[in-house]
Amino acid sequence: MRTSTGRLVIYNGNDNWYTDSSTPEPNAYDKTVFDNTLDQPFGPAGLPCGVGATGVHMAASGNSGTLGGSIAVTATLTQSNGAAAAGVTVRFTVQSGPNAGATGSVTTGPDGRAIFQYNDTHGAGMDTIVATFTDADGATYTSNTVSVLWTRTGTAVIDASTNRPWSGSETTGASAYDTATVTRSGITPTGNVTYAFFTNGACSGSGSSAGTVALTSAGDVPNSNTESSLAVGAYSFQVVYSGDSNYPTSASSCEMFRVRNPSSVSTLLFDTSTNGVWSGSEAAGASAFDSAILIGVSGITPTGTVTYTFFTNGACVGSGSSAGVVTLRDTGAVWYSNTESLLPVGQYGFVAVYSGDSNYSGSASRCEAFAVSPSGTIGGTVVPVDKVALLAPYLELALAFFVVTITAFHLKVSRRLQASRRKRQVGPLPA
Repeated sequence: MRTSTGRLVIYNGNDNWYTDSSTPEPNAYDKTVFDNTLDQPFGPAGLPCGVGATGVHMAASGNSGTLGGSIAVTATLTQSNGAAAAGVTVRFTVQSGPNAGATGSVTTGPDGRAIFQYNDTHGAGMDTIVATFTDADGATYTSNTVSVLWTRTGTAVIDASTNRPWSGSETTGASAYDTATVTRSGITPTGNVTYAFFTNGACSGSGSSAGTVALTSAGDVPNSNTESSLAVGAYSFQVVYSGDSNYPTSASSCEMFRVRNPSSVSTLLFDTSTNGVWSGSEAAGASAFDSAILIGVSGITPTGTVTYTFFTNGACVGSGSSAGVVTLRDTGAVWYSNTESLLPVGQYGFVAVYSGDSNYSGSASRCEAFAVSPSGTIGGTVVPVDKVALLAPYLELALAFFVVTITAFHLKVSRRLQASRRKRQVGPLPA
């Protein structure tokens, strides 16, 4: 017969289930009889016998994973008689942790297992995951919870001369060591870290040992050995963490770095009006451009770019403004900067910075300071205003003498004219 909720009830003459209030639960025999009856291979149309699974259990392929990696979580569905439940859709959900909200649906195979593989996309921490399935009656069954701890081993190359991160400007003879961290989530990691050093930039080959160190009581990782007096070329470090009961074995990515030839940049300032070297006598309204010269090693042509910066002060302080970014010619020569035009009186400066390449370190020129001076013109000759100021008293005296001379000349001419008029007025007496 069917209950009011649509469930199937089979009566075999015994009080099998909870119908007898005096018996708190069915005895083991009656329960087995009832479950075995439901397990029989028949399913008349409309009867809710489509999903025979009565339980789900879940386990992860490991209790931790490497940050950014993936891990498999398996749910196993069984029927009441212990047989596998195939063809059942299982939904997996990451309930909490850095990857909370991640979901997936997988159908069980002949062995009753559904495998959910997911990736860590949100960093270190502990994920909790459950699996659920729904039977033909609409009842939902939930598995146990499993936890996955995401962690990683990271590295950073340090310049031994400065104890600061490798900048890329290090040159022949530099020394380096590696540092490592094991990312944790609440639980302090233990175990060992093994450093390997490679004389190539891809961590290929066996490399050489750069030390094996035990993690401290705080979970920190001591530094590697120092690799000293490095020649020009590409190098790399790689780290392997042993793992412990809480964290998996993991390896860092390949940490590549380079040692380069030294380079230097010098500059020369030009007057745009003459295309000659800046003389220092240029006055307001002059224009200037800078020219960089890159000095490297004989036989190795530098490549890359040079960035010019223009400053409106003579100390090249502040951010300045771009005066152009140029790509080196095939010969290693450097193009000129942009032209800075119609400069008013003041102090200015240029700086050129070389980018470096696989053979040369980057470098910067000194501040190329220059000035634009005010000026005046005397007798067709350009004279700086400070010199004009020195001549001012003499100019004033000359001007006064000129005015006096003109005035005296004017008086002399005026008197002669007046005398001439008087003679014409008197004239000869009549006969």
